[in-house]
Amino acid sequence: MVTLQDIAREAGVSKMTVSNVLRGNGHVSERTAQRVLETAKAMRYRIGARNAAAGSLKRRDSDGMRGTIGIAVSTLRTPWVAELSSCIIDAAKAHNLTAAVEETHVRQEDEADAIRRLSEHFYDGLIFTHSNLAPEIIDRLSMHRPTVLIDYTYPRRALDTVTTDSERGGRLAVEYLASRGFRRLLIVGGTPDAERNSPDINYVRGARLGGCIEAMDRLGLPYDDRSFVGVKWDADLCRAAIGGLGRAAMERFDAVICLNDSAAIGVIRGCRDLGLAVPDDIAVMGMSGIELGLYTTPSLTTVDMDIRRIAEEAVRLLADRIDGGDDGGTGDRLDCRGREDRGGREDRGGRDDGDGEIDGGSDGINGGRSGNGGNDGNDGDGNGSHRACGGSADLEPRTVNVPCRVRAGESA
Repeated sequence: MVTLQDIAREAGVSKMTVSNVLRGNGHVSERTAQRVLETAKAMRYRIGARNAAAGSLKRRDSDGMRGTIGIAVSTLRTPWVAELSSCIIDAAKAHNLTAAVEETHVRQEDEADAIRRLSEHFYDGLIFTHSNLAPEIIDRLSMHRPTVLIDYTYPRRALDTVTTDSERGGRLAVEYLASRGFRRLLIVGGTPDAERNSPDINYVRGARLGGCIEAMDRLGLPYDDRSFVGVKWDADLCRAAIGGLGRAAMERFDAVICLNDSAAIGVIRGCRDLGLAVPDDIAVMGMSGIELGLYTTPSLTTVDMDIRRIAEEAVRLLADRIDGGDDGGTGDRLDCRGREDRGGREDRGGRDDGDGEIDGGSDGINGGRSGNGGNDGNDGDGNGSHRACGGSADLEPRTVNVPCRVRAGESA
């Protein structure tokens, strides 16, 4: 562990000078302060906003804020990411934390640059979504700040992680449609071959697609290569993909499952372009739970991944690490079976037709596995087999799995 004395020796100043610089005290010349900060950064000393020149403790005490966090997201142009970012900012405010957002565009070089930029601003901690970087790289680039990952694609989770139950989401979508008599399903947003052969497998896409296939196999629903359309989760691209298939090809199916809600919105428009009415001619179901789906025409039936809950859990984990807390290393996995809402209205305003989460027992609808078990280096209780990096180096990484449920709309 790097100490203040180590930094002082390397920078050629006293330990008190280092302490003053890192605490934001204004009794050190700008040139000396810059040398100390650069030395601390080079030695990978964890510098947080609570003790950096970016904001003094005195100012933070006066405005009631505890610290600042950085949020790294793929792009703010997609409804899912934009809504998630907004919810994270709201959750941060509830913990008296301020937040700033940086786009990464899901390219490793851009992700690394985003972490560097966030680190240069001396944030207390980071929340990272859909990263392709190894945990050790994230930890090193963030200068060992507390970090929480959302839907992390890397197989070994060595940092605190919040996951959506994507595989179960795929199963729920198929089960929901099958329970309503739909049997000829088209899956939009991924293909089995692409998931098997891609060197850069998207964890969420693969899990959702895998859940769909598992449920179709179990329920005896027919499918072949023509049952999958590999297209990015973009409304315009998915609309074009449906147009490219043509009406005759679409009439082979009675329902479409899209691996996210933006794709589903594009598919609904694409069906209309072909003269197909949703849901009269063909049903369409999404998978995300974005608020926008409540206002489409028809309103979108989807698997709600509970975006607000994801944000709240991510900020809770991060705030706990910033404060130096831990849950005793016992993990913090939520019940992956989801909420037991038996009828009534969905609390976010979507229509629930009384089936809640479509629970048909261990051998029927909703009969798949209820958790991730030992996947991705975690045991059944969510304990990681690897130690967390950086600011939590002596603590076990924690995994929270946020449950999902069907939010019934008018499109299926």
